Amino acid sequence: MKHVNSPSIDEPLAPPRPFTGPRAIRARVVRRRLIVDVDDGRTVIVPLSQFPGFAELPPRAFKNLELTPAGSGVHFPEIDEYISVESLFVPPQQLRYSKIRPQLIDRRPRPVHTPQRHITR
Repeated sequence: MKHVNSPSIDEPLAPPRPFTGPRAIRARVVRRRLIVDVDDGRTVIVPLSQFPGFAELPPRAFKNLELTPAGSGVHFPEIDEYISVESLFVPPQQLRYSKIRPQLIDRRPRPVHTPQRHITR
């Protein structure tokens, strides 16, 4: 059996490589399409139906989208989902997705229940 030189579990991981791909400078959802303007001048338009579970969500799920600080992706806080800008340039058949479908996060306040005191005599 050949011995493989692999780092020990006790060794710290190397720092991540800096992101060198395209960066988003603006993103929005219009008519069930994600539109992302990229720092190199391109605009990418992708139908939301390309992302599993997104087609079934109501339009309010896509109202308050945010760009990540480095511009490497788009975050949808209403469903807590993230789409990387890099994945917008990959053919759909090569993408890997989670099997868990996105859903709206219920942000309504929950009633506070106080414990009932049982009076025994």
